[in-house]
Amino acid sequence: MAVSVWVENYLGERIEYWGGWEINDLLRAAHRQPDTFVLLCGVDPYDITVFNSFQCRRLDWELQEIGRHTEDETLRATAARIRQLCDLLRRDLPSGPMGHHVRFIGD
Repeated sequence: MAVSVWVENYLGERIEYWGGWEINDLLRAAHRQPDTFVLLCGVDPYDITVFNSFQCRRLDWELQEIGRHTEDETLRATAARIRQLCDLLRRDLPSGPMGHHVRFIGD
C-alpha cells in the first residue's frame, strides 16, 4: 500500500490529504542517507508517524534537501508537495496554527 500524508487540526479533523506510491519512493531515497534525513527515515511505512509544527521545520528542510539533490523529477515533485502540506502548519488557519500536525499513514 502507498503511504499518505494528512494535515490535521488539534481535533483530528483532516485539513488536507495526499497519498501515492511516490511517497514510498521518497522514503526509500531518504534511507540511503539516514544521517541527513533523520526525520524522513523515522517515518514508518507500515504504521502512523506524526510530526508537530515544530518538527515540521526540520522536515521541511529535509524535503528541500532531497528535492535539491535529486535528478528524479517525480521525487522532486513529491518533496515539493509534502512541503506544501507542511506549510499549512505555518499559515494562519481558522483554528490557529497550534495543535496542527502532519501525519504519515502507512499501510
